[in-house]
Amino acid sequence: MAEVPLTIDFDEDPHSKIQKEYDAGNFTSAVKTAILFLTECIRDRTDLVLDGDSLVTRALSPNSPLIRLNSLSTQSEIDEQTGHMMILQGVYKSIRNPRNHNLKTDDKFTCDSILTLINFYVKSIKTAKTFFDFDEIVSIIKDRHFDRSKEYADEIAKTIPDNKRFDTLTNLIRIIDNSNFVNIAFLIRSSIELLEKEEREGFHDYCSNLLHKTDNHTTIKALVFALSEVWNELKTAARIRIEGMLIQALKQTMFIETKTMDAFGDYSVELVLKEEGHLAQYLRYVPVPYTKKVSPSQVDDILMEKLTREPLYAEFVFEYFDTFVFGEDGSLNTRYENVVCSQLDAGNQKVYEELTAGTALECVAREVVGNPRATLGEIIKRESGLIPKPLDEAVAKAWGYASEHARHIREGRVPSYEEAELVVGICASVSTYLVRKSKT
Repeated sequence: MAEVPLTIDFDEDPHSKIQKEYDAGNFTSAVKTAILFLTECIRDRTDLVLDGDSLVTRALSPNSPLIRLNSLSTQSEIDEQTGHMMILQGVYKSIRNPRNHNLKTDDKFTCDSILTLINFYVKSIKTAKTFFDFDEIVSIIKDRHFDRSKEYADEIAKTIPDNKRFDTLTNLIRIIDNSNFVNIAFLIRSSIELLEKEEREGFHDYCSNLLHKTDNHTTIKALVFALSEVWNELKTAARIRIEGMLIQALKQTMFIETKTMDAFGDYSVELVLKEEGHLAQYLRYVPVPYTKKVSPSQVDDILMEKLTREPLYAEFVFEYFDTFVFGEDGSLNTRYENVVCSQLDAGNQKVYEELTAGTALECVAREVVGNPRATLGEIIKRESGLIPKPLDEAVAKAWGYASEHARHIREGRVPSYEEAELVVGICASVSTYLVRKSKT
């Protein structure tokens, strides 16, 4: 019995059919059957429903290939991809089409030659990289240069095919760990809006069910950030549970002393934020009002109590919960006035530093000019007309004063309560001015 050179494992193995046609001397039929399974192989790898020349061109075109036979990183590899595409175009035009129109009859030698060629391409396509490869998405997530911005995540999300997006997101959630959860959260956040309505609802249900039972802090942090814009579309029970966990974590937030020993055997003590504090930070991404109608004032009470502790707690509150402490115009929330003033009066340097360093003012100025990285001093210098002259110089000097007396304190220059109150007032007034100016 003659042996057919085609030896590929398909879901529905064509080998037996080709073998029967080959053994019966129906060489042309064997060729047509082999090409038919080549077509199915290409369709299976690309999810295309095209045929012939158009199928091959869409699948292998080096401009935007769905199947990559190499990395396409050099001109030689691009030429190789182009050559294979042209050969396969020829397979359909010069081999399949004439036989489909009964214009060719093959002998054994011709059949063997064609089957050998088809065998090569079936094997190559089965093992080739496709346009979308989950492992490549994982490598992007692990990239230390991953840009944690919406713009970058949006571009990565667009590379995921529509019919692969839901599975990709659920698979990413399964591999969340401490090293990658922020990057995964950014990608999920950008991908959700690209899901079809039915898939989006299914994904919300998937996340709701997970949040309703998981105690994994890393998974919770990733999903709270990723789902913050669609939070109210999740199941009520899941939202109540997670919001309760985050508020409880905020209550339990504390810094503990940790001893470390250096290479010389000397010990040093530092205050380290406990895990509950890292989880509590993500409460800021949950939209208010909360699902269980927990009053934001209850969160304010917890934060104000933290402000009365060591300076590290003030740093924690101002860094992660500034939207509670300050209003939209950058002014101090009236609920915090008493505790802030009492802490300034008690000499809490961190509270003074956060306020007089223009934390709120700088945030407002960045938002107005659309530059999230610039310092207030840089903004005043670059954006002429933002603050009318000569008041811009006065604000710049107030900023310099705050830097000298709070951000980079000189010995013997600890500010008085009255000085702190003055600078806080200036920052609040200028913040209000910028906000109103930006709306006109």
